[in-house]
Amino acid sequence: MWAAMPEIDARLRALVLAIVIAVHGLAAAPIPHVVTQNDLRNPVSAEEVRRWAERLTALGLERTPEQLGEEVIWWTERIGGAHRAALAPFRSFFRITGTNQGWALFANPDTHPVRLQIRIRREGRAGYEIAFQRLDPEHDWAADLLAYRRIRGVYDAGGFRNKPRGNYQRFAKWISHRAMAADPTIVAVEVRSLRTHTTTPSQEPDPRIEVRHVIETRREP
Repeated sequence: MWAAMPEIDARLRALVLAIVIAVHGLAAAPIPHVVTQNDLRNPVSAEEVRRWAERLTALGLERTPEQLGEEVIWWTERIGGAHRAALAPFRSFFRITGTNQGWALFANPDTHPVRLQIRIRREGRAGYEIAFQRLDPEHDWAADLLAYRRIRGVYDAGGFRNKPRGNYQRFAKWISHRAMAADPTIVAVEVRSLRTHTTTPSQEPDPRIEVRHVIETRREP
């Protein structure tokens, strides 16, 4: 009897490992999330749908962007919904262990990237000057700090949203107070995002820069 226990333990461990691998394999599978009409209003998504509608039409499967968008919503509701239902019993385990795969890695190129810009206004001066701008070596205040992945993830995420989320607002206040604490001549800090449009070689360049998510913090008297 006791001699058989190691074999039973080995089979039990193998079973547990097989279940864990199967569940995480399902969780990490490239299943599309449920797309909504609000998702399709995102300019990145809208451009991607338009491009695929043109490709399908060229192959003889005529689709307008509106038709393709409706089909994407219909299919993702069913596929994504089934995927979510299958993983529902394991959500508590994922939350406790922190092992959930919560995002789609490189799902599609960002054709409307957002670049963080921090501007400062000094005492006795009317206008703002740029202190930091992402990927600009001439304006690199606190560049090492702002390049840290956990901080970058706060201001990089959600650039397409109409309003900034709470994390972004707290980040703006934090970095503004940090700048004013480091330099007593700074009386105001403005944190904002610059959204541009990256075009393909077949498209006309788009020079427009859209200023978004502006948060100004002034030094308290």
